[in-house]
Amino acid sequence: MENTLLVGLSRQMTLERQMDVVANNVANVNTNGFAKEFRVAQANLQANIVAGKGNTFAYTGAAGTSPLPTFTRGTTTLSL
Repeated sequence: MENTLLVGLSRQMTLERQMDVVANNVANVNTNGFAKEFRVAQANLQANIVAGKGNTFAYTGAAGTSPLPTFTRGTTTLSL
C-alpha cells in the first residue's frame, strides 16, 4: 500500500513540475533572451532527432546542436 502511495505522489510531483515549467515559459515569452533560447532549443531538438540522439533539447555534441544560453539572476532596480 505504501509503495502505491509513493508512486502516486511521485507522479503528482512530476506533473506539478511540468506545470511550473509551462507557467514559467508563458510568463517569460516576451522577455529578453527567451525567444533566442527557444530557437536554440528547437534547433537542438531537431538536430538530436536527426542524429539519433533522442528527443532532447540538450546539447549533445551532435552536429547542429549548441549549448543553451545560461542566464544569471541580476539585480533589480526600481525607478520612480
